[in-house]
Amino acid sequence: MMARPDLEASTEPEVAALARKRRLTYVSWDTGSAGHLATVMFMKTTGLPAESGLHVPYPGATLAAQAVLASQGDLIFASVPMVVAQGGRLKSIALIHPKRVEAVPNIPTLPEQGVKVNMEWQFWMGMLAPPSTPDAVVDVLQASPSRRWGPRK
Repeated sequence: MMARPDLEASTEPEVAALARKRRLTYVSWDTGSAGHLATVMFMKTTGLPAESGLHVPYPGATLAAQAVLASQGDLIFASVPMVVAQGGRLKSIALIHPKRVEAVPNIPTLPEQGVKVNMEWQFWMGMLAPPSTPDAVVDVLQASPSRRWGPRK
């Protein structure tokens, strides 16, 4: 869970309390996306009523994150790579993980903040390239130590 830099809440309990006072706007990269579903699950888990949040879908993760950076939305449930990529410009509130994530060790988990989490999300992403992509380019991508690439088709 990431927030606009000037949101008057910095922890999950503060976010929940603020959402009980006034409706928060949360953005995602489309209706039914992982970010949208994570927010719905968070609200359900914490007992926040549906009217405490307004969902604003954007056509893509980048635009959604930019909207929060520009204070056009209050919150976003972002993937860890998106959190890393935004370089600390958004306010980190919590991770939906049972334990801290090595890539972002300073962000506390929801369980650390008293929220029982019965969800752990795992996603996969694919990288596609045209069949004419040079072997040297594919070899570099497949050799990346930070990724597990599948077989070349």
